[in-house]
Amino acid sequence: GGDQFRKALAENQAVATAKVLKGPYVASLSDSDARTFTVLEQSLRGKGQSQPQTRRVRVESILVRTVDGWRVDWVEIT
Repeated sequence: GGDQFRKALAENQAVATAKVLKGPYVASLSDSDARTFTVLEQSLRGKGQSQPQTRRVRVESILVRTVDGWRVDWVEIT
């Protein structure tokens, strides 16, 4: 959403929380990279809302091995 999305969240005083429902799971693993996924329950509340909006989301990520250890290289939330 970029700057407009961030501005809307700030004006709405939006607060998001999440809890892990399942995972994280390792979908693939090699010496140099790994793909993981986790299922979250996310709640979003803003001013003027009596109840939070709740949805399940899947977070998929790719990690790469570096000299300093594993680092997140890519994340997608669906």
